[in-house]
Amino acid sequence: DPDDWGRFLIAVFEEWVNNDLGRVQVNLFETAVAQTLGMPAQICTHSEFCGKGLAIEKNGDIYSCDHYVYPEYQIGNIANTPLSHLAFSERQKAFGMGKRDTLPKYCQACPYLKMCWGECPKNRIVRAPDGEAGLNYLCPGIKAFFNYAEPMLVGLATLIKRDYSGLKR
Repeated sequence: DPDDWGRFLIAVFEEWVNNDLGRVQVNLFETAVAQTLGMPAQICTHSEFCGKGLAIEKNGDIYSCDHYVYPEYQIGNIANTPLSHLAFSERQKAFGMGKRDTLPKYCQACPYLKMCWGECPKNRIVRAPDGEAGLNYLCPGIKAFFNYAEPMLVGLATLIKRDYSGLKR
């Protein structure tokens, strides 16, 4: 349930901020702080593009992503083609660019676009309020999380910037 997902993220974020910050890494939250600082996302689900995390099977088959280990997303086999050729192929680039290029207008207008980027394309299985296909089914929970966390993310980013500027003196 998307709302449960949002409540879960908020509860874990509160725990992290209050008790674990600097001691326990939670990739989603670390990425949100980094993005608030203007840095790129550290995880593919919140990056503008995807396709950097190829999946390899024991027989050498390479897939565009570990969430897409299906025949139509097999881009080759390392027994026949160097991994670098597969990773930087036009087909793989198109897969990665598709994450941004297929966002519904609802996402493009969202205040949290640059934090979320529609999350994982595999989760884009519902329609936006305007009826356009391709909305992430977790969107309401993700938006609730960012709406709640944004002031704290800005505060954390400010503290980090202050510490970094102090190091430069």
